[in-house]
Amino acid sequence: MRFFCLALLLLFNSCTEDHPSNDNGWDEEWETYISIAGQAIYSSDMSEIEKAVEYLDGIIEKDGEKYINSIYYDKAQLLFRLGKNTEALGTLNKSEFNYDLQKAGLLILMGNNEDAQILLDGFLSAYIRGVNSTKKIEESHVGILVVVSFLSGRSFDEVLQGNRNRKLNAKMLRDYTIKFEITKEAILRSWWPDGQS
Repeated sequence: MRFFCLALLLLFNSCTEDHPSNDNGWDEEWETYISIAGQAIYSSDMSEIEKAVEYLDGIIEKDGEKYINSIYYDKAQLLFRLGKNTEALGTLNKSEFNYDLQKAGLLILMGNNEDAQILLDGFLSAYIRGVNSTKKIEESHVGILVVVSFLSGRSFDEVLQGNRNRKLNAKMLRDYTIKFEITKEAILRSWWPDGQS
């Protein structure tokens, strides 16, 4: 289960792409950023989480473009921990990276299933078009479709409607689910930790 959560985090939070350049001397600041945000996300001390949000705000103001793909998601996770769900959603909207699945997950946790479904429908439609033109189906393709299935409440066959890639089928999605012991709760908690993990 932990491997699945880590795989989803790496898949959707491409922090290696936005790691500050080594030749600019950012390694130490990057390590500090990872340490502060990473520790605060599972902290039970709300003041530590608030300090981490302030720290991230300072980075965004100073050098946010260097962390563009992950800093807004990291901040949104911390805001979620503080119970500031609407603010967390707004923070994700500031990112240039597509966080539609994470937004849908947050909306589900907020009880706003209708808006979550709208995001999931748009994401799925675009994603299936991309998969149809793919020559090789990767495990990540299967994983993303499993996530959409669980979040949307759709069967694997329903998620695959419009799929014309013969290399991708519902059995692959079922096998992936079993292999990684995926549940809707695990998906949501991997993106929106409650501090208990």
